[in-house]
Amino acid sequence: MEKTVFGVIYLVCMVAAYLARVPSLILVSKTMKKEDRKSVRQKFKTEGMLLGLLMVAWYLAACVLPFFYIFGSSLDFANYHLPSSLGVMGSILFLLAIVLLFKAHSDLGRAWSSTVQIQQEQPLVTNGIYKFIRHPIYAAHILWGIAGVLLLHNWIVGWSGLVLFVLVYLVRVPNEEKLMLDKFGDDYLEYMQTAGKIIPKF
Repeated sequence: MEKTVFGVIYLVCMVAAYLARVPSLILVSKTMKKEDRKSVRQKFKTEGMLLGLLMVAWYLAACVLPFFYIFGSSLDFANYHLPSSLGVMGSILFLLAIVLLFKAHSDLGRAWSSTVQIQQEQPLVTNGIYKFIRHPIYAAHILWGIAGVLLLHNWIVGWSGLVLFVLVYLVRVPNEEKLMLDKFGDDYLEYMQTAGKIIPKF
């Protein structure tokens, strides 16, 4: 029973997480200049094959594999049990991730891109949630991963999304930070002193 209830909660939250990005996707599609647009092949070339494969693996683990766990039994051999209270906590964490995703995309506006790049005339965004953390979208996805562990009680399905996204974060963020430093120089260095990566500085 808990498997189905918490599984459906996970799926509903997953859909909500993608819907939270829709306004930003629409804005970027209308405002991004032609020279800034990249094909899937160009994105793989820019990001590198390792990161591209990690991101595809994360998508399969976090968005596809849960369906096999929730509506089938082939992965039940890897199930574990957690108290229902932790499932409730996972639901709350996922809701926080959705709010954070929406806020981050809203504050970033047209400066958002699905790949690591600096668009023409892109400003350094340090307002809203970006005043406190430099990578709130990554923070939201890590919360999503933790929520998955608490909602999907399976060693394969519950943990693979979190582990793979942490790997994406570790590979991608250094490249992103380097790009920002190259573009914005001392302004970004100063920003790094006041805003944490995914946890606010106090």
